[in-house]
Amino acid sequence: MKIASIAIVSASALVTLSHAGFTGWTAFVQRSGDYYLVDVFAVTTGEPDRMLNIYDSNVSTTAAGNFFQAAGNASKTWKPDTVTFTSTRAAIDSFMTIGSTRFAGDANVYAGSTTNGDPNFTGTSWNATPASAPANTVPTLAGWYTGDPPTTSLSENLALVSGMRLGTQGDWGSWAGHLVVSASNASIINWAASATVKDTVSGITVQSNFAASFAVPAPGAVALLGLVGIASSRRRRA
Repeated sequence: MKIASIAIVSASALVTLSHAGFTGWTAFVQRSGDYYLVDVFAVTTGEPDRMLNIYDSNVSTTAAGNFFQAAGNASKTWKPDTVTFTSTRAAIDSFMTIGSTRFAGDANVYAGSTTNGDPNFTGTSWNATPASAPANTVPTLAGWYTGDPPTTSLSENLALVSGMRLGTQGDWGSWAGHLVVSASNASIINWAASATVKDTVSGITVQSNFAASFAVPAPGAVALLGLVGIASSRRRRA
């Protein structure tokens, strides 16, 4: 799997809280074949923090075809696949999650198995039917939550997450979404949402809203590729 270049366009806190809990969004990006895999994390203040839910989201992309969804009822929506367990950080499929699940002896990191969508995931965007089309956009103000916070939503060490990182700095975070877009052209991913995070040591629960925009790949890398193409063309004409 090839790591992609990525740059942040902007990141702004709409509400800033100084105590424990949720402090912003960050992302890790890898390239796999014809796709960029973008894993978004809610940055938290420490290891004991647990993410309870995400709500009032506005998530979009300028990528051609929007977000990519794999075929099949278990994969073509924003619900992680908890039937065949294919919703991993290497999946060529977009989904939302609250935290992660690991199995003994298995190197994969799976989406939180108790993640559920709220009513703002309208129509078949969370639970597909055989006749439904892939849900390649996120409904406005959609939210998702976990039915079992102690099992899946504990923050993890971000230093151990694969891919190139950008966005809000911090050592800990909870996995919030896996977004897959085409690598054929540069694109922007806009991610804004509120989250509820609980510090299990202090008992403090924090709710706040942050927004970030990610460029895939980095604009500088695109320009460099263009210059390389021009130089190569000139050499061929000489």
